[in-house]
Amino acid sequence: MKPLTPQQISRLQNMFAAAQQARQAGMNAQAEGIYRDILKQVPEAWDIQHQLAILLATTGRPLEAAKHFRLIVKANPAHATGHANLANALSESGKLEEAITEYQRALALD
Repeated sequence: MKPLTPQQISRLQNMFAAAQQARQAGMNAQAEGIYRDILKQVPEAWDIQHQLAILLATTGRPLEAAKHFRLIVKANPAHATGHANLANALSESGKLEEAITEYQRALALD
């Protein structure tokens, strides 16, 4: 992927700010849409990926959240919090054996 221009960076930062405001206002669907739009443009924006995963987890979609947490820990295997969040999402989804493995990874890293 070619580097982003300052204008693109500014636009993405504004989008992120809008998503955060929407989330704080309880407009989760709007925030989710903005996060997804950002990720279409910059798939490796791990902070955005994390925000989307947290949003999904807190709105009762742990399996979807787990998918995004998996992307995060795949990109950064030493991310202890990512493993812990993945474990929580897996646990909430009833995938207890996978959750235990992820909890163990998180503990080993932190």
